[in-house]
Amino acid sequence: MKVACAHDGCLAMVNSVSKTGLCRAHYDSRNSRRINCGHCGKRVRGNKSGLCGPCYYRSASKRCVECSAAYSGPRRQCGRCKECYQQSRWSSRVPQDRKYDYWILRGRKVPAPEAVARILAGEVVTVKKRPRLFAKVTVPSNVALKKVADALRISEAEILSGSRFAETVDARSVVAEIMLRQGMSYPRVGRRLNRDHSSIINLHRKFPHRASRRPILAKLVDQILEAA
Repeated sequence: MKVACAHDGCLAMVNSVSKTGLCRAHYDSRNSRRINCGHCGKRVRGNKSGLCGPCYYRSASKRCVECSAAYSGPRRQCGRCKECYQQSRWSSRVPQDRKYDYWILRGRKVPAPEAVARILAGEVVTVKKRPRLFAKVTVPSNVALKKVADALRISEAEILSGSRFAETVDARSVVAEIMLRQGMSYPRVGRRLNRDHSSIINLHRKFPHRASRRPILAKLVDQILEAA
């Protein structure tokens, strides 16, 4: 049996066995958790803030402690927006043409206040000259290879080969010693002699022993370097 909805003015028919006597629409509106937004009055699902989504995010947006402007992005411990944060940095107090000097001092672990004071006082920041990245080679590898091969009467191809005969290893150690004394690195010498850098380290470490057994090896190294 159908009866009218118990809500005033509602003409909807409901089942007579309904305990509330309300239609589905009025029953849901009475028992639902939807409320009106406390700011704009929009119908929203109930929450702790009592606000709809847009109003909640506007009210919860981050505001700068200096300019009170709302900003997005990560919340900083200082509470400033990006513009105010940039202006509050020590580097912003240095003229644009002295920024490089400021960061040189900071790289030397000078505190920021002291670095700014030294820059504003007109101190001239000197930069240490960097060491040479490559050694100044007076005797190229091909020249040293040719001179050693002629002096020891052995071919250049045999020195660059994988031969492990004593005469070949002695000649190879002389060439490596000449290159190393000019400041060349182990990997660079190894590339010239078709060897790994560990092989060049081994040749350099055993060169005094080879020179004591064959004194001509040490004399040959000195002669080639002095002639250059």
